Amino acid sequence: MITRCSTITTLAGQSGIDARGLMYIALLIALCLVGFIIIVQVKRRIFDDQPNRDQSSATLMESLDQMRRTGQISEDEYQRTRRSIIEKTRAMLDPDSTDSDQ
Repeated sequence: MITRCSTITTLAGQSGIDARGLMYIALLIALCLVGFIIIVQVKRRIFDDQPNRDQSSATLMESLDQMRRTGQISEDEYQRTRRSIIEKTRAMLDPDSTDSDQ
């Protein structure tokens, strides 16, 4: 390990880059790698998280029921919206199920 560092320092010295500059370059590369890992994890959570989609539909249904109970929407509006949410959720989970129902 010490010979590698000394070799890098020697090469850096020959090319005109001091050790401090080499340290900043290594730090920049490390930060880029960490940033890439964070971006990949966030992307994976946003686009590949199927249970959260189901949970958001359930949360929407709960909010809809709350609005019906407090009188913000009528029973008819509640039933139409509820059916629409159920149909869209079924279509999202199993695209073939809507074809066989009709």
